Amino acid sequence: MGAHDYICTYKEADESKVRKLWEEQVEDDRCESGGGSYAGNATTMHGKVRFRDKRLASETEAHDWLLEHHEKWEAPLACSFYLPEEKGKREQSAVAKAEAKQVTVEEARLEVAQKIQAAFVERKSKLVACKGCGSRLSQEHLTRGWRKGNLQFNQRGDVKTFAFASLPSLPACPLCKADLLSESDQKRLATHAAKCEAAKQAVVEANKPKPGKKIGWCVGGWAAS
Repeated sequence: MGAHDYICTYKEADESKVRKLWEEQVEDDRCESGGGSYAGNATTMHGKVRFRDKRLASETEAHDWLLEHHEKWEAPLACSFYLPEEKGKREQSAVAKAEAKQVTVEEARLEVAQKIQAAFVERKSKLVACKGCGSRLSQEHLTRGWRKGNLQFNQRGDVKTFAFASLPSLPACPLCKADLLSESDQKRLATHAAKCEAAKQAVVEANKPKPGKKIGWCVGGWAAS
């Protein structure tokens, strides 16, 4: 039998209230999915909540701390953390700018990739030479059924944010998997890929919550299942 993480988060500082909320969770679990040593829910953690006022910087850190310090079948652990501050206008603006930049660079990468694909498909030569294994490949068969690629966005009113990219099919040798693009095209694609990764990380950084002054608790640990 194994175990999985089972952790509840309470945006409540008072330990007595948190203890009561956890006890209610235990009873809810017992009614909904049963109790016992391998129930896979809060009932597998026997005993009263053990509070550890760590005041960590985020819910994620508190969650990770619990999993590192709790053993299955033990009493539940509780780790405190600072609740995030609500983003002000400046922070919201930074997020919006980062998201808009990500949309722009993803659109640019797709456009470049589609142009590179089109140029390869429209080559006059019927055969493509692979520098990796020396094979001569049929242009028609190699490019048959290629996808054009597209971007998917999340829409919030008039604002769109990047969600997912499906890039166009690009030529690679089916025998040795060598890239069949020119070095210049490979460099262009790599440059755009790096810009997209940087934009993605900028969005992550802009969205990171700043810890406030109020605390909450993560309660639980490993539930035997």
